[in-house]
Amino acid sequence: MYFSYSIIGKLQLFKFNPVISQKTSQGVLYNELLFTLIQKTGLRISEALGLKVSDIRVVDGMAQSVRLIGKVNKERQVPLPEGFMRELALFIADKSRDEYLFAKKPGGKPIGQHAVRAYLKKMIDKAGTRCSSFQL
Repeated sequence: MYFSYSIIGKLQLFKFNPVISQKTSQGVLYNELLFTLIQKTGLRISEALGLKVSDIRVVDGMAQSVRLIGKVNKERQVPLPEGFMRELALFIADKSRDEYLFAKKPGGKPIGQHAVRAYLKKMIDKAGTRCSSFQL
C-alpha cells in the first residue's frame, strides 16, 4: 500500500489525517503511528507490519531509517521524515529489539493486514474521502 499525493489530492489528505489523529481510544496512537509511517515512507501495509524494533535505526534518540528486506533478500534503508523521528523513537523505547513494531501484545505477532485495511476503510469513510486502500 502506497500513499500517493497525486491520487488522493491535498484536500483528501487534509480531511483524512485529522480523523486518524482523533483521540478516541487507547489504540489511536498505535494506529496513528502505523498510518503515518505508511504515509510518510511509502511502505506497504505488509512491510510496515513485518517490522521489528531492531529494523529501526535510532541515533541520538531519533529514529533515522527503517531497514527492509525485499525480494531476493535485498536490503534497503528507508529514511524517515524529520518530524516523525522522535515520535517513532519514543514509541519503541520500551520495546524489546526482537519485538514486532505493531504487535497485538508485547512479544506477540503483528496485527493482520485485513484488520488494518478494515480500520483504514472505517477512517476513510469517517473522513468523507472517496478512495480505496489500494489507491492510497
